[in-house]
This record gives sequence, C-alpha cells and structure tokens, in this order.
Amino acid sequence: MKIFQLTSLILTLALFSCKKNPIQLEPNLEPAGSLTRTLVFPNQGGLVKLAHYNEFSKPETIATKADGRLSIGIIITPKTINSAGDGIVLAIDESHLQNVLIKDYDYINPSSRIVLTRYTYSYMENSGDIWGSFTDSQTGVQFEGVLHITAYDKERKLLSGSYTVMAKGLINDPTIKGIAGPIDPVNQCDLTVSGTFTNLKIRE
Repeated sequence: MKIFQLTSLILTLALFSCKKNPIQLEPNLEPAGSLTRTLVFPNQGGLVKLAHYNEFSKPETIATKADGRLSIGIIITPKTINSAGDGIVLAIDESHLQNVLIKDYDYINPSSRIVLTRYTYSYMENSGDIWGSFTDSQTGVQFEGVLHITAYDKERKLLSGSYTVMAKGLINDPTIKGIAGPIDPVNQCDLTVSGTFTNLKIRE
C-alpha cells in the first residue's frame, strides 16, 4: 500500500512539474559569417592582395527572400578613416525553399544554379567619404565556384553553410578607385572570395 501511494505521489509531482514548466524552445542563435578575399595579379609578378574577416570583424550577415530569389550576403563596411571593407552576395531561386534547400549550388547545374553573384569593395577616405567598386555577374563577369548550404532550420528559417567563388581575368583592380582612362594590363587580376555563414535568419 505504501509503495502504491509513493508511486502515485511521484506521478502527481511529475505531471504538476510539466504543467508549471513547459518545454521552452531554444532561443535563436546569433548569426555569424566570415569572408576571405584574395586578388592575384599575374602581370605584377604574382602579387597577392589578401583580406580576411571573421566574427571579430562584426560583418553584416543577411538572408533575404525577394523578387523570386533567396539572397545570402556577408558584408563588411569600413568603419574608420583609411579602412576598407569587402562583401559578397549570392542568390539562388527561392523555389528551393519549398523543395530541397540543403545541397550544393554552382554556375553549371540548371537545377541548382547560383543566379546572381556580386562582390563589393569599399574604402573610407580621410574625409570620411566612402567609395566602392562592384564586380557583378549581371554585368557579364563570369564566376565559378560553389555555394554549400549545409543546414536549414525550417521552423526558425535559419541558414548555415559555406562558399567559394572565383572570377578570373578581371580587367581592373577593384581595390583602386576608378579613374577614367585606358585599361592597364598590369591591373588584370583573379578574384577569389570564400567563407562561411551560420544561423542567418531569412527575412522577407
């Protein structure tokens, strides 16, 4: 009899505890991103211009759904005088959200194509003004590489993954402020941008 009463008491306390303390969803995790940019200049003896940004650089991480596209971006803007920033935006068709989103995207496969790529470079001058350049697939620049989407929390709309994209034979150095004039072959370069993104919230 005592064993039965003890068991009943334990069950009652357990049920009471469940009612008072319902299971809470884990709060949304902070988004994070990284970006490494490399420019190689074959006509300058293989000169390399390198920039690397991680979570300590506090990049702006974005994931937006608009105009039939899902865009993923890692953007670093210059915050102090004579500092620079880089950014990358990659877009795929938003229909992947309703089908299979976790997979690799490239510039070759029609069923999983990267439909837009835009690399930006920006610089803050002594005056505090910021100028920038962009290298965009919509202007005819040919990119290659892969966007890996490795995780998708459908409930919270959070994305994680990595990317590596390249554009070879750029006719201008994107880190030099544009000046009207003839193209200088010495500024021809190959661009590589790579990095990661974690817990990017998709916004509409």
